[in-house]
Amino acid sequence: MRSTIFPVASMRNHHFFEVTLTPLDVIESIPDDVFRQCLLVYLTLKDIGRLDRALTNHRYRQCIIDKLSSCVLYGDTTTPLSSDAFDWLRRRRISLMHMKLHPTLSLVEYRKVFQSNQLSHVEELHFNDSSINDVDIGCICSFDTAFPQLRSLQLMECLFITDKSIINITKACPYLHSLTLNDCFYISDHSVTAIATLGTSLTALSLSNFRKTYDIKNDSIISLSKCCQRLQSLCLAYLGALSDECVFALANHCTGLQSLDLSGNRNITDASVVELSKHCSALHTLALGLCRNISDNSITIVAEHCLGLQSLNVTGNNGITDASIMALTKHSHYLQSLNAKHCNGISKGGISLQTLKSKLPTCHVMH
Repeated sequence: MRSTIFPVASMRNHHFFEVTLTPLDVIESIPDDVFRQCLLVYLTLKDIGRLDRALTNHRYRQCIIDKLSSCVLYGDTTTPLSSDAFDWLRRRRISLMHMKLHPTLSLVEYRKVFQSNQLSHVEELHFNDSSINDVDIGCICSFDTAFPQLRSLQLMECLFITDKSIINITKACPYLHSLTLNDCFYISDHSVTAIATLGTSLTALSLSNFRKTYDIKNDSIISLSKCCQRLQSLCLAYLGALSDECVFALANHCTGLQSLDLSGNRNITDASVVELSKHCSALHTLALGLCRNISDNSITIVAEHCLGLQSLNVTGNNGITDASIMALTKHSHYLQSLNAKHCNGISKGGISLQTLKSKLPTCHVMH
């Protein structure tokens, strides 16, 4: 291990001399609580794995392992964790704050993971597993102390979980800030009612379903908007049954919305979008793709009221014409992304798109 040269001030002679310290000296000089809480917390499992492999036969290995023992790492939700990874963590008594579970984990391995103390600090947990079902979720939620710090839960393509699982989750994790339930086929209004019990702690919710329409109606979303008034990010894409009544409720109760996705809800019209733009002026991301009843009237009002608009998706809406593009050019100075594919009312290569691109050169336009 290479030595490091540190300049040290001499108070007696008022000059600098060099002291040679090894990296081990530096590490040992850092108090354990500072080392674990202020330095290691930002490392991922991959970082620590590399360090562990690099020190396999090194004489300082035990010192480093002792420092790592019982530490809490930031973790990583992009790399799924396998059972081997959990065994590695368990042997070193290392906990993670953010993790994504590998879809090949069996129910037995799930139980082993959740019965351990490795999740006592977890704040963000991702599942992307088409085989997970209510039994697995019941196993997770049966351990009352498993998620004392959990703030974000993502369930992606968990095709076999039902309302029962969502009800259990909201009871076991009452302080969730963010909940994602994308492509979970068998959830309904009962799940939305349970989610509403999270109240003002919930700031982000996604219920999008691109492959199968959820059995979710206006009434449950209206109730949700009344209970969860601090929502900042909401995705209700392709729910099918939603209409203006639902959007009016969101506009009046969730005035802090910054991101909203209503794509694929064909019953939504200009009237509710206008109301939304007037009450939710902080919107920076708005998706209205395939909302066939949306026209220039609402997009112009959105541009005038939501001056911080950064991303707009109106793909597949024939009611959108060059007038909308000109309104965005005039008012939306922070626009970074515009998806206007299959909007036949917009002239291809016309003056409106050319003007937008010249005024907002960094905006990514899809048409």
